[in-house]
Amino acid sequence: DRPPPLPDSPKCDGCSLAGICLPDETRLLKAETAPDSDGLRRLVPGRNDALPVYVVSHAMSVGKQDDLLVIREKGVKVAESRLVETSHVSLFGNVQMSAQALRECCLQGVPVCHFTTGGWFIGITSGMGLRNAQVKKLQFRCADDGAFCLALARRIVRAKIHNQRTMLRRNHPDPPGQTMDSLEQARERANAAESLETLLGVEGNAARLYFGLFGGMLKPRTATELPFEFHTRNRRPPRDPVNALLSYTYALLVKDCTVALLTAGFDPYQGFYHQMRFGRPALALDLMEEFRPIVADSTVLTLLNNGGA
Repeated sequence: DRPPPLPDSPKCDGCSLAGICLPDETRLLKAETAPDSDGLRRLVPGRNDALPVYVVSHAMSVGKQDDLLVIREKGVKVAESRLVETSHVSLFGNVQMSAQALRECCLQGVPVCHFTTGGWFIGITSGMGLRNAQVKKLQFRCADDGAFCLALARRIVRAKIHNQRTMLRRNHPDPPGQTMDSLEQARERANAAESLETLLGVEGNAARLYFGLFGGMLKPRTATELPFEFHTRNRRPPRDPVNALLSYTYALLVKDCTVALLTAGFDPYQGFYHQMRFGRPALALDLMEEFRPIVADSTVLTLLNNGGA
C-alpha cells in the first residue's frame, strides 16, 4: 500500500509522481481540506526526450557500437543514435540489423518496427515488455462486455467525426453548409448508435462526406509544380500520390499506437471497436481512429500545401 500523502508539502509541487500519489484528491476525498479557488494542483508528467529512428534505404544497415546505434550505407557510417535517446527503430524494406543491435534494443526496451518498402506495417520486435498479466486479463474481460465495447466505440467514432469536421472548417476555403450539418448529425448519431454495425455505417457515411471534400483542402498548384489531385479515397493499393501519402501516414500512426500499447502492457490485437482478425492490431486501430484527421491527414496537407513535395 502506498503511504498517505504529505500534508501541504512543497515537495508535491512539480513532482512527477503527483499523478500516482494524488495528494490533493486524496485529502479532498477524506474531507481534510476544501477545494480552493485555484482548483487542484497541476500534474507534471515525466519528460521523455527520446526520438524514433527511421532507416529507409536498402543499402543501409544498423549495428551497435558501445551505447550507440550506428547506421551505415555500404559500410560507411552515415548516422548514429544513442540508445537512451531512441524511442524506437523503424526499418523499411530490406534494411539489415545486426544481432548485437537487435539484442541490445530488446534489453533497453527499444522496439524495432518492420515495414515493407511501400510502408506497410508488418511486425514489431520487442523485449519482454511490461510483465503485468493483470492488465491483459482486464482488457480481455472488458472486450467480452458488449455494453462496454459499444460505449467506448461510440466515443471513438464521435471524436473521429468531430475531428474530421474540424479539419474541414480549418482548411477548406468554403465547406458546404449542408455537408457540415450532415457531419454534425452523424456525430450525434454515433453517440446514440445501438450496435457496432450501426456505428460502422455512421462512420462510413461520415468518411464519404469528409473525403468528398478532402481535395478542396489542397491548395492549387502552379504549372511548374507537380500536380496533386484528390478525387476519392482508395487503398490496397492506393492509386494516386495523395492516397499513397495518406496510407503511408496511417501505417506510421498505427505503428506508433502499437508501440504505445505494448509499452503500457496491452495486447494490441484485442480491440473493442475493430473486431479481431488474424494479424490485425485491432486495439491499435481503435486508438488511432480519432487521431487520423488531426495527425495523419493534417501532416499530408501540410506537406503538400507548403511545397514539401
